[in-house]
Amino acid sequence: MGIRYSFDIGTNSIGWAVWRTGLDPLGIFGRDAPLELLGAGVRLFKDGRNPKDGQSLAAMRRVPKQARKRRDRFVLRREALIAALVEAGLMPANESERRALALRDPYQLRANGLDAALSPHEFGRALFHLHQRRGFKSNRRTDRKANDKDQGKIAEASQRLRDLLVTMNCRTFGEYLWTRHRGANHDPGRQPTRIRLDGEGAKSLYAFYPTRDMLRHEFEALWEAQAVHHPALLSPAAREKIATILFRQRELKPPKIGKCTFEYEAGELRLPKALPSVQAREIYERLGHLRLSTDAGSDRALRAAGRDELATALLHVGLTKIRVGKTDGLSFKEMRKALKLGGEVKINFEEMGEKGLAELRTNRLLTQDDHFGPRWRALSWAAKDAFVARLLDESDEEKLVADIIAQHGLSEAAARNCASIPLPDGYSRLGSTANAAILDALISERDEQGFVLTYDKAVKRAGEKLGRAWHHSDERDGELLDRLPYYGEVLQRHILPSTMDPRDRKDDAAFWGRIMNPSVHIGLNQLRRLVNALIDQFGAPDQIVVELARELKMTARQKEQELKRNRDNRDANAQRAKKLDEQGIDNDGEARARLKLYEEQEKAGNGIAHCPFSGRPIGIAQLFSSEIEIEHILPRSRTLDDSAANKVLCFRDMNHIKRGRTPFEAFGHSSEWGDIAARAERLSPNKRWRFRPDAMEQFEASAAGRMDKRQRVLAGNAARPTPVSRFRGQRATASMFTIEI
Repeated sequence: MGIRYSFDIGTNSIGWAVWRTGLDPLGIFGRDAPLELLGAGVRLFKDGRNPKDGQSLAAMRRVPKQARKRRDRFVLRREALIAALVEAGLMPANESERRALALRDPYQLRANGLDAALSPHEFGRALFHLHQRRGFKSNRRTDRKANDKDQGKIAEASQRLRDLLVTMNCRTFGEYLWTRHRGANHDPGRQPTRIRLDGEGAKSLYAFYPTRDMLRHEFEALWEAQAVHHPALLSPAAREKIATILFRQRELKPPKIGKCTFEYEAGELRLPKALPSVQAREIYERLGHLRLSTDAGSDRALRAAGRDELATALLHVGLTKIRVGKTDGLSFKEMRKALKLGGEVKINFEEMGEKGLAELRTNRLLTQDDHFGPRWRALSWAAKDAFVARLLDESDEEKLVADIIAQHGLSEAAARNCASIPLPDGYSRLGSTANAAILDALISERDEQGFVLTYDKAVKRAGEKLGRAWHHSDERDGELLDRLPYYGEVLQRHILPSTMDPRDRKDDAAFWGRIMNPSVHIGLNQLRRLVNALIDQFGAPDQIVVELARELKMTARQKEQELKRNRDNRDANAQRAKKLDEQGIDNDGEARARLKLYEEQEKAGNGIAHCPFSGRPIGIAQLFSSEIEIEHILPRSRTLDDSAANKVLCFRDMNHIKRGRTPFEAFGHSSEWGDIAARAERLSPNKRWRFRPDAMEQFEASAAGRMDKRQRVLAGNAARPTPVSRFRGQRATASMFTIEI
């Protein structure tokens, strides 16, 4: 006897049901049979996104807020500049006199001030005008992260302006503006002096765009020229004070960085994804999960020699004959060639629709002769990380280039090329200790059969070497709570931590931190409210069943891809409806399912849909007749698996032979098995493994693994069977999972 909570968690709703469970009187479902539905319903909520484009509402609020802040800071800086100019005697103290001074043409004053004496108030007017449009200040970190087309337009316009200053023999930007304001060569026809984006779309451009350095140069030139005429007023102290206000800019706030998943207690911060050692670990992880399958009906991992050959090419850490594309990385064609694989060998990533394996682009760029050069390959991972970290952290382009030249002996052109390489944004989940240890385990360790390690095994081996009990996903601590707490309290390893300032204690997100994805943040908070309300009404659960929508934690790009897949599926269904109409068949669920399976087997058979058991071709006219049946590959009576992945089309007589057995149990000892296995190899991976001799053992082992996890949780909570368990880091690997309390 117990209470089961069931949840279907989506992006905008949570469906729930509460069951009383107990021993099944029919003896089918054992002790977990649902005996009574105690309650059910749906909780609806907004997902924190704009329904039109899926953009976070927080981002939509942030943009206007930033504009207001920029305006406020400009006004405060302008008031401070006026006060400093008045104090220095460069601006009238009387507001009406300042308004009268505003009638003087500032462009003429900025140009004439380079050669002729200006009155103190005229000079102050020129300096005030400099502040009104003080130019664009480039910052390597923000420019790199922005990836905005407008940044490229600004850079092009700034270079165009530099060329114009040389061509027109203008000493300062103000002198150039005066030529436009009065007309070139004193021509009365004026040109606009405002900075405007002309044109539309990709063809739009700025005629010119000043940089902050150009305005700083003009300030220095004007001050030096006028200091000759007004030495008492234009003192070094006044110059420093006015320049500080005029060109003041706030330093960028350092980004919040989460803590390492494994070295969380030590306070180790996560590493940037751009570091070569982090990208190398990800590549070795990928290669560790690569699987090769053959007609024999088995798959295997890579041996160390083959893995290392591919890794050398992808990481660009040595000379290799493998060709890596400049855009797609390593193609599966080149991979087969390098590993000397025949065309019959299947690669799991290729069957999943991927185009190839991504390379470590940072290494490829830096090993080029016009960048760091071949010497880059000889550097240790630590040295490479230190170099790239400098590229990430330094905001001053000129200082960075000078440091690269001094420390590594590169030419200026090569140093600038290194400084401008594209680097990925974001942070990994690991800090320096865990990343180095896991990378070493992935490279040097082997499993019991001598194959390279997968990530989960590498984590365990790396932890053992350091005397830690690391696990790739199981982070439960055994602590029990009577109610579901704020998620940030128990998922500290997976969120951006906060300062835990006692003044923020009433605001959970401010105190504990939060997940930045608004849909996940809102969804988890709504789940907390719902679970605690159910506990108040029905008592604590003994079991929780969760079905989780994959869209919940998707990024905007992933949602776009999901929408595209949905559109493709709708288009495919429309085509199937058309085919059914042509065949005179009712457009119902079974007909669509048959046609979809037919298309899958037709694709596997190079245009002909074969019965996987007999090999006989299935015609479109036979498809909807009683000759053809939908068969469960693994018996539904033994697996309860009614998914499309467990279904094929076959002839009725073959279905009668197979009955409630697996394909191998029914045909494995017959002379036809070799042909059946060969046809099965052409099916999709989620169906192919079900034809293998140990298919039921694999299925049962997977089910036993899930049950073992449930039993471990149940055993750990035996002392207190009713409270809500505090599960750290529990994540669904499938769309549905069950937790025993």
